[in-house]
Amino acid sequence: SPTVASPTPTEVATTPSPTATPSPTPTLTEEEVHVAEATETLKGYIATQSTIGNSGGAGREAIQPFLGTVDLQADYQELWASVRAAGGYTTGAISIAEVSTVSYDPEHTGGPATTLRACLDHTLVTQFDSAGTAFPEAQVLRPVGLYTWQRSVDGTWKLLEEAPTGESC
Repeated sequence: SPTVASPTPTEVATTPSPTATPSPTPTLTEEEVHVAEATETLKGYIATQSTIGNSGGAGREAIQPFLGTVDLQADYQELWASVRAAGGYTTGAISIAEVSTVSYDPEHTGGPATTLRACLDHTLVTQFDSAGTAFPEAQVLRPVGLYTWQRSVDGTWKLLEEAPTGESC
């Protein structure tokens, strides 16, 4: 009977598949981390202002965790109490169109501090009096403000100063 030749094993050259080299995770400086944290806190602060305004000053204590001085706390309590007493309110929300860093001081007394320059967009906000009549647009719709924030020992950021610049953006 005829013999059938067995197939000979074939050697296959294997080359190791390339392993993906993980791209290095960008390392942020302490300043970059702090400015990013303060910017996120500014966003929360502005959103809280909109919420309080839309409720006619109700829930005004929600702003307190953002405020870093007794004077600011008193000023905001007075402001929102007067809005509430007058029956005024807003609709819509303030948004932040631009934010930039003016300064950063890692050695600030009490903890690192940064001042942010923010362009606030009020174009979607309407103010109303107690009768529900909209105020004419007397306010600047895109004001620029300076916000100085300080990092507390617990890692939260507190507003030390808020100042309008008189500019529009």
